[in-house]
Amino acid sequence: MARPTFSLSDDEARQLVRELAGIDERCPVNPRDHRRYVREFVRVIHKITGKTYSPAIYRRLLSAYAPARNPSTATLALEKERFVKELEAMPTVIDRHSATVPGGPGANLLFEIRQALQDLAGLRTSGGPSHADSYLRAQCEFLQQRLSHSEKQLAGANERAHQAETQRQVLAAQARHDHEEIDSLRAAGTAMTAQLAKMSATIDDARQFALLAIDEVRGETRAWKERCAAAEAQYKEQVSLTETFRRLAYRQGADIPPALARKPI
Repeated sequence: MARPTFSLSDDEARQLVRELAGIDERCPVNPRDHRRYVREFVRVIHKITGKTYSPAIYRRLLSAYAPARNPSTATLALEKERFVKELEAMPTVIDRHSATVPGGPGANLLFEIRQALQDLAGLRTSGGPSHADSYLRAQCEFLQQRLSHSEKQLAGANERAHQAETQRQVLAAQARHDHEEIDSLRAAGTAMTAQLAKMSATIDDARQFALLAIDEVRGETRAWKERCAAAEAQYKEQVSLTETFRRLAYRQGADIPPALARKPI
């Protein structure tokens, strides 16, 4: 499987174009010496991407974003190796001066100041005071811009931290309120459970009482049914006995009473 072609993202490309404008001002085109430009170019690429690359990648980026610069492969390799060594030494310098945490904005600014001083020393040795003064002014302007940018980043980080702390406090207060509400709901649920248990006991007692009352009514109803059956049997017996005496009285010539003269319905 072929490796994907290296390319910068849109944001990285825009940032590189902005940075290259400053590098072009500080490092005019010199066909015989590209070391200063390559040095700052490698530094900017690392600042944007956080990585170092092979000379072939740097040449590809130079062809795309700075076609007027054509350093040799040896210059690219030497400046990359020099930058890697400076990166390896940078945590020691930061710890000794206690400037900031390695890798943060302060670490980059300290590295750039240190690099500017080294370049200035080289210019004083080779190029004379005029070149050193102009380079120093350019570096001061660049570092002032970087310092302002770092201060803005720090202010933004502090503001975001303040907002995060405020949000945390709001969430903590909401969590406490939620816990209190949960405790209140649990207490209400416990009280309702006790009331439901009491109501269940009352309902069981009422049901038991109703069952006993139903059994009692059933027994009483059964007794009244038996009484009614006995009364009905006695009534039939009285009717039969009355009919027998009525017939016997009629045979003896007795008058028929008006009540008996009526035909039964």
